[in-house]
Amino acid sequence: MERRKDAYKIDFTEPLRGPESLAYHFDDDFFSEQGDEEILGGDVDLDLEIQPTSSHSYQLLLHYEGAVTVPCDRCLAPLEVEVDTDEEITVEIGEALDEENDEALVLDAADPRYDFSFIFYELIKVSLPIVHSHEDIAECDPSVVSFLMEGDAPEEMPEDPRWESLRKKISEEDDTEPRKK
Repeated sequence: MERRKDAYKIDFTEPLRGPESLAYHFDDDFFSEQGDEEILGGDVDLDLEIQPTSSHSYQLLLHYEGAVTVPCDRCLAPLEVEVDTDEEITVEIGEALDEENDEALVLDAADPRYDFSFIFYELIKVSLPIVHSHEDIAECDPSVVSFLMEGDAPEEMPEDPRWESLRKKISEEDDTEPRKK
């Protein structure tokens, strides 16, 4: 199912007089359209509130809730990860589109419409934990786990001789120091 190209486009042409609420639902189709393999699919709702802060700036308050499917870092099997996060974006209407500004997204006053699909996706992505793996290895794909476990155990490396001399030195110092009571 292909979405309308403007499904996530927000139009700031007319100044808002008060807060405005929008709701979005991101499903498997949305995540596959992003062309990134980090999120395989999902079912996430976004409640978005746009609050005017001046005649040329807005605060976007985003609340995401749902779950996404990502590959497990250990076995690559699908893993469901909960999403429940709040984010904020400042939007200013200025002279030209400036996506590099760290403080705010500055939109061109001549065309203050912007497709937020990429930003919506990226905010979900950065809310995820760094490591995506099943809590218990028993939940992982058994064929991958057996592949990872097969083979000889790695040979133990000989201990660095400096550790033994350090232990000896510490032991000698303990013997020469008076005991405190």
